[in-house]
Amino acid sequence: MKKFLTIFIFFLLTNTAIAKDLYFACNGGNKWKVESPFLGKNKIFRKINGEWWGTCILDKDIITEDNFKCFIDGNEKVNFWTFDLKFKDIKYFKGISPNAKLVEKYNCWEVK
Repeated sequence: MKKFLTIFIFFLLTNTAIAKDLYFACNGGNKWKVESPFLGKNKIFRKINGEWWGTCILDKDIITEDNFKCFIDGNEKVNFWTFDLKFKDIKYFKGISPNAKLVEKYNCWEVK
């Protein structure tokens, strides 16, 4: 049992180092952080007034390894937005997929 615990703790400690944070700056002045934990879904945060605020937290939001699709309730101008880690862009849409219309697009780049 002691050997199992030692191996398990070693596994946890070494794999937590695998988790990484990616930081992005986008035209329009927005700053974003994507947390990629070893286990579980990615998380995305937006920097507002110097603090990181979690976004994309609704049950209906769709989070994949390289994409976020986040819905906005109660907004007349935008119904959802996407953040694509491959293309490094944020897009805001009005309407229902797949016929939603692109409202705004921001290009982003990775920063340290």
